[in-house]
Amino acid sequence: MLAYSLTLVISTELMKKENSVGSLMSCLIPKKLSERNVENADYYVHESMMKTTKDLTIISMLKFLLTELEKIIVVSFGSSLKAVAEFTLISNLGSIIARHLYAPVEEVCYNLFAHNNQDEKSENVKG
Repeated sequence: MLAYSLTLVISTELMKKENSVGSLMSCLIPKKLSERNVENADYYVHESMMKTTKDLTIISMLKFLLTELEKIIVVSFGSSLKAVAEFTLISNLGSIIARHLYAPVEEVCYNLFAHNNQDEKSENVKG
């Protein structure tokens, strides 16, 4: 993502300076999308994709907070290095046990949800 952003910034600056380099880099610059039969519908990203992106961003922030918050709290209270190391060891060992216990349940649920989703899609196509 960072590489793409840097490429956009550099190519934009090059487009301002030289027209020949700009024509080569113009494929990287986002262009406005427009829908037919809709007035003033110019945008760079489809609304459904933007909503999905926002939802996934919120989910990833929550996941980060839930997985890393305990470490942030332990470090912020100024615990000794030994206490932080013990906490990390116990936390990682406990998570290994939980992963092995819940792995079969996770796999069954994943397959079940994928199968149900496929059935819903086939019903929507038929109906």
